[in-house]
Amino acid sequence: FDDGTVAVASPLDQFKASSAGSGATWDGRPAVWAPGPPATIDVIPANFSQSLVVTVGSRGGSVVAAVAEWGELLQTYHDAANLDDVTLTKVGYQTDNGAMYCFCDDANCSDTLIRKGAEARTQGAPMGYLSFQGAGASDGRGQAAPWCVSTWGVDGGLGPEYPLPISELADAFGAPVQLYAPYFCPNSSYFANGTYAKVSSNVSREGCGDYAFDDVAPSQSRDFYDAFFDRGVAQGMVSFEPDFMNQNYNCVDDFVETVDAATTWQRGMADAAAARNVTIQWCYATPTDALAALRMPAVTNFRVSFDFCYGNSWDVGASSLLIWALGKQPSKDTLWTTPNNRTAIPGCDWTPDHEAPAAALHVAVALLSGGPVGVSDAIGFTNYTLLKEAIAADGTLLAASRSGVSVDSALAQRPSRPDGQIFATHCDVGGVVAHSLLGFKLNTPFSVNASEFYPPLSNATYAVTTRGRPCVDGAAAATCVRFTTADAMPVVVVPASDQSNVTGGSDFAPSLTTLSPLCSNGVALLGDLTKMVPLSPRRFLNVFCAGGGVNATIMGSAGERVPLTYLTVAGVVRVVDFVVPVSGIGTVFGP
Repeated sequence: FDDGTVAVASPLDQFKASSAGSGATWDGRPAVWAPGPPATIDVIPANFSQSLVVTVGSRGGSVVAAVAEWGELLQTYHDAANLDDVTLTKVGYQTDNGAMYCFCDDANCSDTLIRKGAEARTQGAPMGYLSFQGAGASDGRGQAAPWCVSTWGVDGGLGPEYPLPISELADAFGAPVQLYAPYFCPNSSYFANGTYAKVSSNVSREGCGDYAFDDVAPSQSRDFYDAFFDRGVAQGMVSFEPDFMNQNYNCVDDFVETVDAATTWQRGMADAAAARNVTIQWCYATPTDALAALRMPAVTNFRVSFDFCYGNSWDVGASSLLIWALGKQPSKDTLWTTPNNRTAIPGCDWTPDHEAPAAALHVAVALLSGGPVGVSDAIGFTNYTLLKEAIAADGTLLAASRSGVSVDSALAQRPSRPDGQIFATHCDVGGVVAHSLLGFKLNTPFSVNASEFYPPLSNATYAVTTRGRPCVDGAAAATCVRFTTADAMPVVVVPASDQSNVTGGSDFAPSLTTLSPLCSNGVALLGDLTKMVPLSPRRFLNVFCAGGGVNATIMGSAGERVPLTYLTVAGVVRVVDFVVPVSGIGTVFGP
């Protein structure tokens, strides 16, 4: 509002039977929000009810704070929870659209993926899972709707380029698999024998002309996915990705014309997955899908970006906000860590954000999202030095405490907003809160004031470090650190991007700035400055100021070396190597 107040309005329940309206009330008056059941619903049953909620942010004009508070209310109301998900905690290898092996044409693609997994282990970046999709992973692609499944790979639908069964592929690759099935091709075997009823898309609906597919009927969704997932789990599946969730809803008459069929279908899938400890990513979903998932612990993350194939998959600063606020994780699509010899992928035009300067950006955006970090380089083309900036020795993603989202001025479209992209996130390690800013495609430097930070900056002095500017043991702090406070105007300046060769992606080279608080005793733990997130809560279980130093509890693999950078009271840099003990957790006091 004009007075700087931020309000958030939404349904509180019956999410798939909800609409924000068409921009007008029933009698034609303009309205930002005119909620109610969508006009596509034919019949509203007796005793149907729907609740709405409006919240007002407690922190003035902060969009991030207001949406976070709204999300916390909904999570509490629905007793939201999530399953543990390896795709959110470990780096993975993907064969999604735009991946180097999405259209693998090697003689033995099973062996190709196995060799890629072995390469990653040898290079000290073990993959935690294999996202197995793309051409040959199932039969049916090209028959009707994009990537429809006629026979799932688990059920014998693998192409000849994949001679190994999925279970043997997973074992040899050295990690479990995430499997993919967006919907089913018309006349697939899954509904042919009458065991399961189906619903079919209506290609005459707007936007559905290219989407002819079948889904299981809502009343049998749980039974169908119980059996479907049993077969997947037997082959090593730990995660499942249905795609085109938007079309799965909008193109099916039964879903858009009733108040409960879509939710029944979704819940059958999610409940079957939860019963087997299988997690789900919903791809190309809608806000009402994200809301519906509040009561679906198996649905842990949502794709919020375009396919890497088409470019602009870094554009997640606004879309991540809703997903994070609802307690799920936003997912940026797969990524390359190098240009992969500028190899052409079928259907993918070359874009500047596939050039070398953008590689670090894709890793940083994926890591800071809190969602999956799925690399998809060819054999011999992964930049493991870059990838290791995001992971621990066992492949654990050293992410922040929350998803990175656009700064408030950008979300609110204020005149003071950056001329480009700045995402903000933070790490909370036992009450010590460090903030990070990711800048790219900035035409001019951006002065970041205290109002842009969430949670608010404390009254501490902050040490400001920048990725790529190392601190050397024994050097003066001024050689690698600047100091600031919440009262400074600006708190920090994010530099303009390199505009010298935008065709070659120069403006995609990221700047990553971290603000770490000094203790009241004048010392500071800056963390592991070799990582994009120096004070990740997945590395530092606890950090607190004590006596004349800082106490930290550190997690990792036995024998893993973690370089810790401190600032002394005298303003001198101290770099100390901490070696993780056999137990995988240890405490260190410094400097």
